[in-house]
Amino acid sequence: MWYVGTLYEAKWWTQGFVPNTVVVNPWDTPWIVVSGVPPTTAPPTTLPPGVTLWSATLSYPAGSLVS
Repeated sequence: MWYVGTLYEAKWWTQGFVPNTVVVNPWDTPWIVVSGVPPTTAPPTTLPPGVTLWSATLSYPAGSLVS
């Protein structure tokens, strides 16, 4: 998922955990940074197959693709 100009991937399920939350240890966050380069075009109006719209109230298993 893109969040504040950074692409993140879920390492395990997560619910309501903002990707750029400051943590003491890197293993304390369910997110891993994939890329620090924001998209060069406007977000699409429809999501690609297999990608879901991110929600703070949902949980996502590791490897989920969300935007």
